[in-house]
Amino acid sequence: EVHQILKDRLTLYEKQFNNILRNELSTFDSLMKTHNLTGIITED
Repeated sequence: EVHQILKDRLTLYEKQFNNILRNELSTFDSLMKTHNLTGIITED
């Protein structure tokens, strides 16, 4: 009983964390494009 509740809770936290991470990455990607920093990084 308790074990299942903990498993469900963990799954929920994992989903939330993944969503936050995905949002952060897309925001970062947008910033990079906005400031045109993608070229700087790929250049030698």
